[in-house]
Order: sequence, then C-alpha cells, then structure tokens
Amino acid sequence: MKRLRRILASGLAVLSLGLLVLLVVGCFFSVKQPLGFRYQRLNISNTPDGSQSATPHFYSAGVQGGRIVLCHWYGYEYLIQVRTEDEVNRRMIGYYRSILASQAENPAERSRIQLELNRHMAPLEFIAKSHILDPPGLYVVPDATLAWPLAQQSKSFAGIAIEQAFYPHIDSGSWRLIIPVWLLLPLLLVLPLVQARYLWLRWRRRGSNVCAACGYDLRASPVRCPECGAAVVEMKGEEK
Repeated sequence: MKRLRRILASGLAVLSLGLLVLLVVGCFFSVKQPLGFRYQRLNISNTPDGSQSATPHFYSAGVQGGRIVLCHWYGYEYLIQVRTEDEVNRRMIGYYRSILASQAENPAERSRIQLELNRHMAPLEFIAKSHILDPPGLYVVPDATLAWPLAQQSKSFAGIAIEQAFYPHIDSGSWRLIIPVWLLLPLLLVLPLVQARYLWLRWRRRGSNVCAACGYDLRASPVRCPECGAAVVEMKGEEK
C-alpha cells in the first residue's frame, strides 16, 4: 500500500509538472498565435410538432494572452448564418474568378478584381480554420473561443471571470470561464515541490541510521522502523 501511495504521488507530481510546462509553452506561443481545442457534437431533440432538430454544441479550451479560457456555446441559428456566409463567399469567389479570366489584357481591372477576390477569400479561410461547419469531433483551432455570437453577462472575482448568456426561445446559449495562468501556476507547483522535498530527504538519510521514509532513529531497530513500519532491508535494497 505504501509503495502504491509513493507511485501515485510520483505520478501526480509528474502530471502537475507536465501541465505546468504545457501552460508556460502555451502562454509563450499564444502571444503570436492563440491555439486551442474544440470538441463538437450534435444534440438531437424532439420538437413540439414531433420532428427532430439537431443543435450543434461546441466545447473549447485554450490559452490566450496568459489566460486559460474554457467555453461552451450552442446555437442552430448561428450555424445557419455561418453556412449562409460560407455559401455566399464561395459563389462570389467563383464569380470573380470567371471575370478575372476574361480580363487577361487589362492589368488594372485584373488588379481590382483580385482585390475583391481576396476580400471574399479571407472570411472563407476564417470559417475553414474554425471547423465550425465540420462534422462532430475534436479539432485544433486557432482561437478556442472563435465563435462567441451572443452578448454576455459577466461576473469576476480575483481575476477569474464567468461570462454567460442563454436564449431558450432560439435554442442558443453560451458560457465561458476565464482563469489567469498565474493563479494556477503555484497550485501546479505544490505536488512537484513536495515530491522533490521527499526525494531530497531520502537522499540525505541514505547510509545513516535513520528511516529513509520518516526519519526515525533506527539504531535500536535495525530491521524494521517502529514509527512507520518500513522494512530497513527493503529500503537499503531500493537505495542500491
């Protein structure tokens, strides 16, 4: 049991240290390009007229400007709006490409048409990178809270902010939790520091007449520690 506790403590310390490193690296890279993860699913529900409706739900997490952002939002109307915008831009791109092909002898007109073409391609690329129109699943997105279509009511305390807004009549809602990274870093350091202190004490006690587990004087008990019950022979074998 004690061995299991030591293994569990070491595993939790390594996990905390790994999360700490990921947060620091995420904060460093999010200065130039925020990144996050989004999980998308469809919620199938029955309508009053007996038909079924599929409402997309989006759960996201990311690091932005030294803050951890957790977000959940859903809204069928917003999805229809994004689909419409995607379709309109695709049609306009096709239209301007056809005109561009017919203006081979007019550089000035080709330049103007190319600008209009780029103007419609930008939102199309923006929608593609957001993965909003993709099938349900897990995606890496440039901005974890890219889609935030509703006005929010905010509450904040000690740097932690909660923003939420729900509109039952249009089956839409949003919820976001913002936590400063500096608030989590000390908490993630606790377990690694405790484990490091424990290993350092064991190293100091190695070869002395004290228990490596609890520091009890073993000069009168060379076989087993009377304080914590650890076997002295077993501990010496582990140290070797």
